[in-house]
Amino acid sequence: MRRARRDDERGFVLVYMAAILTTLMLLSGLALDAGRSFVVRASLSKAVDGAALGAARAMNSGDPRGEAVRIIRLSK
Repeated sequence: MRRARRDDERGFVLVYMAAILTTLMLLSGLALDAGRSFVVRASLSKAVDGAALGAARAMNSGDPRGEAVRIIRLSK
């Protein structure tokens, strides 16, 4: 009787491992995407701040919009 029950449970470790590894892969992918999103957002924020400062500096002496565009293009 015990042997029959043991044979019925064969393969459950494979099912559990497949579920755990799938979940682990999904969560690690989500963590990588979130980290990349944070880095891109910080970089974009710095570029926009720099463009605003450059446009403010060029307000009286030239083309502020052109200066902002130039700074954004340089930050890529």
